[in-house]
Amino acid sequence: MSCGHGLKLRSYYRVSAFVIFLMVVSMFYIPYSDNWSNRIQQVDIEVSEKNYYSSMSKDGYLVWTPSCQIPEIDPYDPSIKNMLSRSDPIICSKHGPLTYVTTRDNSTSSYSLMIDSGMISQYVPPHQKLFCCYSTVTRVTVSTENYNSSADNLYSISTCNKFDKEVELEPNEEFILVKCHSKKTSKSSKQKEVYNNMHAVVQKKESIISKLEENNKRESCEDSRKLNVILVGLDSMSRSSLIRSMPNTVSHLCHNGWTELKGYNKIGDNTFPNLMAILTGYSVKELEHLCWPGRKSKMDDCPFLWKDFSRQGYVTAYVEDEPEIEVIGDRTCENAGITPHWCTCFQYRPLSVGSTEVTDAAKYILQQIENKLLNAENGTIYKGKCADLSLNRIIKASAKVHPDKKQPDYYDDYLIMFETVPGEAIFESTVRYWHTGAYELVGIVSRINSYASHSKCVTDSELKLYCFCIK
Repeated sequence: MSCGHGLKLRSYYRVSAFVIFLMVVSMFYIPYSDNWSNRIQQVDIEVSEKNYYSSMSKDGYLVWTPSCQIPEIDPYDPSIKNMLSRSDPIICSKHGPLTYVTTRDNSTSSYSLMIDSGMISQYVPPHQKLFCCYSTVTRVTVSTENYNSSADNLYSISTCNKFDKEVELEPNEEFILVKCHSKKTSKSSKQKEVYNNMHAVVQKKESIISKLEENNKRESCEDSRKLNVILVGLDSMSRSSLIRSMPNTVSHLCHNGWTELKGYNKIGDNTFPNLMAILTGYSVKELEHLCWPGRKSKMDDCPFLWKDFSRQGYVTAYVEDEPEIEVIGDRTCENAGITPHWCTCFQYRPLSVGSTEVTDAAKYILQQIENKLLNAENGTIYKGKCADLSLNRIIKASAKVHPDKKQPDYYDDYLIMFETVPGEAIFESTVRYWHTGAYELVGIVSRINSYASHSKCVTDSELKLYCFCIK
């Protein structure tokens, strides 16, 4: 990762801790197999990378090719100065950690949970006894037929096992919850919890050790280059924002040989399509034809990049910090960033087009169209060109029924289709009816029928949907 113009760090934006908030961490461990080694045997990685970037670089640009020019934006440009603010650091505790996990005596097969004796005085007064215990946290496996949106959030916590100073962890203990409390000050008093922390351990499993040993047997003596790969991605974080908000992290990446994907470009509005693209090389629509026939289907057969590494003898790991927006799961439209108007997850029950709620909803939507036309006309070349619209008839109305049958008790979503005059334009929109009596437009107002011949007097693509030109 080069440290160019855009990566100049400003001291007043420095953060005190070296933190990487990992949306995606894919770790591919173990040397390349013979086939992969032969392909890179004669390649000098450092020189190759330098030559590659020099052939597509130009001052002021991240990427410069005949087909693509991506400018390098100054993250501290004066035009956005007023939009920047500094957040106070998050302080979880005034004290340092009381426990930690380590290997003992250069052991490669086990981990020990330790109490840092030097930190005890920060948690209990001198000469007062400290009691600690730990529990193992494990995921609860849900069968396919019982799988639902909460399946990835289920876990169990074992009995808290007391320990003093240190305890050796079992190979199956990967996630550890530690609790410590002080001694009772009197018979009537309760034990006071003074410490609570989690530890995650990457255990050396037998299956992994066997894979490592088998891979080592296949290696030839000439294969001295052993490459490991760590792919780090941050969700909802632009390059400029990263430079401004995490300068210490950027400095570490710049000065330690990390390769920046300078031409990386998002392909969708939310996490899912962008994550699929970088992990498989396919768009969501392509994956639907290739390996993912439906939203309820598993994605086990999709060509995730770690599968290529695994076939070459690598041990792979994939880590996510938000189960609710995971790669594989039953997500709602809200999770995926799809507005209720476009969401196809729901069923609808028909409503009477003559009911007060439906009529009022249609009038509310029409008023939003009129407001949009009025705002567009004010002080523009479109003034006086579009006719005032009136409600002619309500064609269809329905209410959304939630898949889990749990209707919100404070609002209903109505899907309304209606016709206006002049022009007999047909519109459809989702409107939220709050039980307080208020209405709210959810998403946009869609034009259902053709409008080309009615809106020739305007050129704005959005305005064309609603404008009936006055002859």
